Amino acid sequence: MRVLGIICEYNPLHNGHAYQMRQGMERSGADAVVCVMSGHYTQRGEPAITDKWTRARMALSAGADLVIEIPTLYAMSGAESFARAGVKLLLEAGADILSFGCEAGEEPELRALADLFHREPEEYRRNLRAGLDAGESYSVSRMKAAEAYVPGAEEILRQSGSILGIEYLKALVRAGRADFPTVMVKRRGAGHRDEESLGPYASASGIRKAFRQGKMLDEAMPAEAAEIWREAVAKGNYSARGDLWKEMLYWRLTELGPHRLSKTPEVGEGLEYRILKAAEEDLTWDELVSRILSKRYPASRIRRGLMNLCLGITEESRARAHWEEGPGYLRVLAIGPRGGELLRGIRRESGLPILTRPARQLAELTEGAAYMFREETRLTDVYARFLANPKLRRRGLEYKNEIAKN
Repeated sequence: MRVLGIICEYNPLHNGHAYQMRQGMERSGADAVVCVMSGHYTQRGEPAITDKWTRARMALSAGADLVIEIPTLYAMSGAESFARAGVKLLLEAGADILSFGCEAGEEPELRALADLFHREPEEYRRNLRAGLDAGESYSVSRMKAAEAYVPGAEEILRQSGSILGIEYLKALVRAGRADFPTVMVKRRGAGHRDEESLGPYASASGIRKAFRQGKMLDEAMPAEAAEIWREAVAKGNYSARGDLWKEMLYWRLTELGPHRLSKTPEVGEGLEYRILKAAEEDLTWDELVSRILSKRYPASRIRRGLMNLCLGITEESRARAHWEEGPGYLRVLAIGPRGGELLRGIRRESGLPILTRPARQLAELTEGAAYMFREETRLTDVYARFLANPKLRRRGLEYKNEIAKN
């Protein structure tokens, strides 16, 4: 069986995601699709709009055969760590081809940039340092340093999807799989962060913003995924009460001084002082991010840092989970038509344990992996407290919720 792998968040799944999956299948000749997907918290540094099992069902409705979770400790990290975790999980899940979407650049250019960022030749590092010393942000300094090696790099590196694509390719190089087959699908419609463009190809950001304004953009989602989303909304199974995240953050800041604050992933490097200064006033979450924002600290990193603070994720958490080694298990969220066959193959070939009934399987995990899953359990309990329907705010969902199927 030829297996297509996709790293995703589906927050929620929209027409562009379904298009990428179809294109990946058609152009690769794959027989099945395995998705590795963020759980209850996303790389943007926000709680997902609805729970991970619901979003996994959306993936099945678009053609996925198996959905595996990217643990929160990786989902809530920078592009490089997010990509490395996703690629490791796909390789362990038996993927033969990687498909990803991007806005700019062609595959040879993205592969050249991945190789450059992996090797980091001395001249490139010199140019990068010169930009940083001149007061430019890391992203701008990297764009300019890379342009000398790959013409058009500046435009490519302005696009978040293309940046992630480069990180996927770099992760493959690091894993010794530089020649791993890929299918790059050009993004259609609204950009990744475009919240204003609506219509059939609105972005996930646009769909979420419209929902918070009381609108359901059914036309932007495949019919079955839209029905799953409407069902979740009707049950109150969506992330709400956003003001409480801000209150949780301010409460945490009363406990932490700069030193302890700097031990939070995505903070450090002086960002802790900007956070404490901005939080002297009572601001909304978005106002706080805007106040902290600078050339050096992009909004996505600030949001991840603030959410890590809320969730109590620390550098010690990462160390206890043996974070640098990558995910230590394959947590199955959903199984589609060919999912059972895929799982049988994974059991034969993968070096990672497969979690389908976690309560019975924790003893199979290494110490670090077991700690990571216990953290996932805690973070799911936190997520549940922010659901719109009070009856859904239950503990222990990691053990109680069943694998989604279709």
